[in-house]
Amino acid sequence: MKGKLLLLFCCIALLTAPVFVKAQPQIYNEKNVTQDVLTEHYYNSVPMRVMEYSTDPGGSILERRLEILPENGLPSVRIRTINDLFEEIPYVNQPPFDAFFDNGLFGFKNSVDAATLLFGTEVALKVIKDKFGWIGLDNQAVNSKPIIWNILGQIKPSFVASAYYNPIAKEFLLKSDGNEPEKISHIDVVGHELIHGIIDTKVGNINLQKVSPCSERRVLEEALADIIGVYILNEYEQNSPAFYKWTHGKGFMVPGRSFDDPNSKQQPDTYFGNYYENVCPIDGDFPEHQNATVIDHWYYLLAVGTTGTETNDLGYSYQLSGIGINKAIQIIWNCLDHLNAKTDFKDLKKITLTVTEQLYGLHSTEYLAVMDAWCAVGICENNLGPFYMSPAHGASGVEPWPGVNVNVTWEGLPVDEWAFQMATNTAFTENVQNVLIKNFNVVIKPGGGSAYSGFATGYYRPGERVYARARITKAGANFCKGYNPLCVLYQQYGPAHAFTLDDKQTKFWHAVPGDHWTVNPWNDPSISWKSVANAEQYVYEVAEDDTFTKIVFTGNAPFSGNFSESGAINTPLQPDKEYYTRVRAKRFNTPNLTDNNGAWSETEVINVITPRTSVLQAVNQKPGDPAAEVGSLGFWVGWHPFPGSTQYIIQIATDEAFQNIIRTKTVAGNLSTALIELPSLPDGSYLSVRVLPQNGPAFGLCDKFWRVKTKEATATPLMKSPANGTAFPFNAFLGVFEWKANSLNLNLVHHFEIHFKKKSSNLTSIFLTPDKTFSMSLVDASLFDSKQGFEVAVLAVGPLGAKSALSPPFNYNICPDQPEVVFPVDLVSQVNVAQDLVVKWKDSKWFDPGSTYLVTISDATTSAVVPGFSNKPTTATSMLVPAGTLTAGKKFNVTVKNSSSCAGIFAADNVFSTVGSGGSNQPQPPKLVDFTIELKGYRNDQKGLGLETSDFVLGLKLIDPNGNELALVDPNMNQVTELLVDSENSGVIMKAFSQPQGEYKLQLTMKNIFSPLLYFPFDQPRYSVFLNGNPIVNPHVITAHFLDPGSIFHEWKINHQFADIILDIK
Repeated sequence: MKGKLLLLFCCIALLTAPVFVKAQPQIYNEKNVTQDVLTEHYYNSVPMRVMEYSTDPGGSILERRLEILPENGLPSVRIRTINDLFEEIPYVNQPPFDAFFDNGLFGFKNSVDAATLLFGTEVALKVIKDKFGWIGLDNQAVNSKPIIWNILGQIKPSFVASAYYNPIAKEFLLKSDGNEPEKISHIDVVGHELIHGIIDTKVGNINLQKVSPCSERRVLEEALADIIGVYILNEYEQNSPAFYKWTHGKGFMVPGRSFDDPNSKQQPDTYFGNYYENVCPIDGDFPEHQNATVIDHWYYLLAVGTTGTETNDLGYSYQLSGIGINKAIQIIWNCLDHLNAKTDFKDLKKITLTVTEQLYGLHSTEYLAVMDAWCAVGICENNLGPFYMSPAHGASGVEPWPGVNVNVTWEGLPVDEWAFQMATNTAFTENVQNVLIKNFNVVIKPGGGSAYSGFATGYYRPGERVYARARITKAGANFCKGYNPLCVLYQQYGPAHAFTLDDKQTKFWHAVPGDHWTVNPWNDPSISWKSVANAEQYVYEVAEDDTFTKIVFTGNAPFSGNFSESGAINTPLQPDKEYYTRVRAKRFNTPNLTDNNGAWSETEVINVITPRTSVLQAVNQKPGDPAAEVGSLGFWVGWHPFPGSTQYIIQIATDEAFQNIIRTKTVAGNLSTALIELPSLPDGSYLSVRVLPQNGPAFGLCDKFWRVKTKEATATPLMKSPANGTAFPFNAFLGVFEWKANSLNLNLVHHFEIHFKKKSSNLTSIFLTPDKTFSMSLVDASLFDSKQGFEVAVLAVGPLGAKSALSPPFNYNICPDQPEVVFPVDLVSQVNVAQDLVVKWKDSKWFDPGSTYLVTISDATTSAVVPGFSNKPTTATSMLVPAGTLTAGKKFNVTVKNSSSCAGIFAADNVFSTVGSGGSNQPQPPKLVDFTIELKGYRNDQKGLGLETSDFVLGLKLIDPNGNELALVDPNMNQVTELLVDSENSGVIMKAFSQPQGEYKLQLTMKNIFSPLLYFPFDQPRYSVFLNGNPIVNPHVITAHFLDPGSIFHEWKINHQFADIILDIK
């Protein structure tokens, strides 16, 4: 079938393509004439009609072609060949006219082939018209469709030249290059093909309809064409019955199809008998010509009959009297009008009986002969009158599972035992199973009366053809006495029933109707099929090829009995690849039967999709749209989840081809959103974002990536306190600054940077918080020595170093500081009112000329000011309070202000008490104490992998309250004079013992900076000082002013003397 379909498609392509007709001279005076022409199958030339014409108007230059003009009510006929250039070339004979129409263009053999076709067509058309009253292909007396034969060279060399009908072009074909030793183109074959064309006109061509390649409809059309073709041949040759030719398409080497004795040519003469093919191969090449001889033989028996009693392959005996060829052929011809796409053998039997009834009458001799002839070829119930066996003969789709049940029902006398025999061939020699039945049921017939029934079970595989027959082995003594039709079955098998078991083919089931599978390779891919009754298990395969030679997975699934079953494909499938799958049902092996498998399902394609996702934010982003602005620290990204992903890989690149990926983040497969942190990038960087699904080592694709542009100002913190414009005292010991998150996503923040810029130098010191804290205390009096004030701003830093924009800065003022009162000591001193009191204080660090100190003494309880001491001015650092000014037994408060200071810079209140006698009006001598000083240094250390600051050395001195240098020792009692800062955690602890309380000065000097002199401005070098564990300077950023190296603000230079650090040791 594949070969014929290939030929058909090639011919269709050829005949439906544009044909460039070779230029021919204009012809005149066309007419049909008779000429002797040599053909393939007759040794002498035969007379036939051809077309004669002239190439000049006067008719003096004559030629002839293998062509007939319409005449006698018959259509025109034309023989042509088509060359490699698709040119139509006729077969021409020029004077002197001979038996060959080669015109020098064709070989001798081609010319004979062409003449054979024309001759056969002339004969067939005449017989069909004379015997059946049918004209041409379409029975049109006027404008009948022309009959065209096309001779085509073989695609491959062949031993046989074969004729075909093309249902699309409605033309006829002969595949021949003239060199084949066998030409199947005799009159019966040409007539056969013409019948195909006539059937196409009457009821349509089955090749253009959805008819199974294994349908009996195809077989019976071949048989009907065989019968009429043989009839045409014998009518032409006028063969008598004794010399009648009963073989269709016979050649020298091709045996043809036998009507009278098909078995002699290994062809079937019985339905489901010997040589009958009923297995439909997977490739669809069903032997439709092979099985046609069953109907060919039926026709022979109907027309000729038998010479005695004969027995068919199923054990059915018959003796027939033929009705004659003329009557039989009329039955065949009249059947053509009753065919349809679903007609099978049994339908044809009904059609022949209907036609015979119309032609010769119901129950006529001819009617009974038709019926008997069908039984003779096995298309009959094969039952005796009172005896019935099922499955019926010729039945198909018989249930094989769990076993094959053969039932027998009979009327009349009871039987003690039946013997059933089953096999897979007509001779009952293959896979024979014998079953005895001794137990029977009595059944009540619908019309009244009773009958007996029983059954036997055999075990055969699905799709097999089973032959079953029965005989009576035990019965009563009087069973065969008198008239008992069942006596013929006593100790003798009756006619066999042949039936085909259901192949139990599994059929795929799609929730949404379809013929292929689209699967996700990561999400438990599976296939589904309809449940097969009585199956116990299913086997399914997945392969890389449709012949299943490269199987990648074989699975088993148990029978559930649900409407549909399914099986998982538990092997990795390659995305974007096409696989093939099939499934079949089976039963487990038993002692009775092994390999009990149903037929494989139709093969279906599995299309494995490529796992893919899309970034949600990119779905509506068109190619020309601007990039979406995102924060510099990072952003949320979402995507369409892909089922089966174990994780997703988020990639960020600086290019759309993702050649320069700067950030990769892996998240769990159950997520569809993630917060992605960015590394440090220039503001306004254009980035591409994609998400790749992943399962194990396999990655999917991202259909839509997202184009973004970073913007540092998208999310920034905001300063909170102190309020903008707040004043700080000069050389303030401490500044506490707070901020808030504002629009920041804190999950993107690792810490904050405080940018502290002195307005006097415009140099910025950068301080880092240890974490996400929202405040920072700056303990460094030198920060607050810029009389022009300072500004503070904050930015957020991500875990990968990305930074937000700085917040809008808060501006702060520096005002002259208030003096510190040293006596009376706050909450300690008791003074004698009978003696003079001298109030003492330290100078303000910022005391401009013209400034004064304003001294106020007041009752600490009532706030009443002591007369004469309300903002009493002085430029000294002490003031006398004469004896008798204060009242004993009270508490007083003394406050000293710097007149140049600002509002909001509050002076400290010192509270002391008064007594009438005793007390002390002088400061007490200092106590001796131990104390510890810790100096820590920092410089960024990138281990040579990035920009870093040079190592440096801090020299140090400690000056006691009397101005003397005090030696410092470490815990091992080694003197300490410097600190080498060569890492991010350099430091030294220094101790002093039994030293007087008072104000000490720690003096630090930049003793050395190691070459090369490098300074990293975004992570500046710094130091911190702690006294007894409490911060005094924490930290001080060492500033650099390379544009003005001589500036006092340029501290990154050797021998730079840092501002004294005051240590108030108590």
